[in-house]
Formats: sequence, C-alpha cells, structure tokens
Amino acid sequence: MEGVMLSMQKDGWRIGAVVTDNAGQCGRARRILSIRWPNIAFVICFAHDLNNLVKAVLKSDYAQVTKQASDAVNALNVSSAKWLVEANVCMRDTYGYKLHLKQLCETRWNSMHGCFA
Repeated sequence: MEGVMLSMQKDGWRIGAVVTDNAGQCGRARRILSIRWPNIAFVICFAHDLNNLVKAVLKSDYAQVTKQASDAVNALNVSSAKWLVEANVCMRDTYGYKLHLKQLCETRWNSMHGCFA
C-alpha cells in the first residue's frame, strides 16, 4: 500500500485519505502507515462494515423473517405470468405506483432494505 502511495505522490497526486476494508492486515497497515504519514486519514470502508452488519443480521433471530421475505420476493419474481401481475396491480392501487421487488443478496447490504421495503 505504501508503494502505491509513493508512486501516486511521484505522479503528482495529493493524498488526503486511504480507505480499506476491516481485515486484520489492513488494520495493521493503517496503524503503521498512520504513524509514517500523519497528514493522511486512514479509514475503514463504511460499506464493508454495513455488509458485515447485514451478514450478522441474516444469521440472527431475524433469519426466519429474512427467509420468508426473500422467499416471497423470489416466488413473485418467478411467477411473472400471474402473481407478479397481481402484485403490481395491488402496489399501484395502494401506493399509486409500482415498486420493484428486489431479491435479497447477502453481499449487497442495500438489498435487505429493498427486499423488506
């Protein structure tokens, strides 16, 4: 990482922050480099932390509700000829517009919001 930073500075880049995931070796690199480079902020990626949070929720007491919501979305999405049409009509009648049903994906933290919404 430091080699990349040195190369970037040599090419004229001004580095203000470095973002990494929360892996152990990245934490160690952040601690070491923050001493060597005190004018640069070394931070953890917020999206990575949210992804870890979603994974923890999916394995918690919400697992049954999560599975039911995911199963409902999957069932509606594969039944495009009948039930998805009915669901779309119901959404238009209720909300005034159609919502898209999103499948739950463990590695995409925002899919939980889309699936449960």
